[in-house]
Amino acid sequence: MKVDIERVIEIIREELCVGDDVEITGETMLRQELEMDSLDTISLISALENEYDISEEMNYSNLVTVNDVIKTIKEYAERN
Repeated sequence: MKVDIERVIEIIREELCVGDDVEITGETMLRQELEMDSLDTISLISALENEYDISEEMNYSNLVTVNDVIKTIKEYAERN
């Protein structure tokens, strides 16, 4: 399954209510730069699981950057 960084960023913007004026790249830090809290994390993971049809619950403890999100999605998607 192809995981498009632009789509992941779009989902992050939607779930974290981040405006288009904030630059988000693969290196963007979720908690420090985008102020993602634990509720945001749950919402984001749920949206990503739905988008990429991931049936098992994702482990999100190691998600620090947007690139970490993409890597994790790819790992879970390959299992399905």
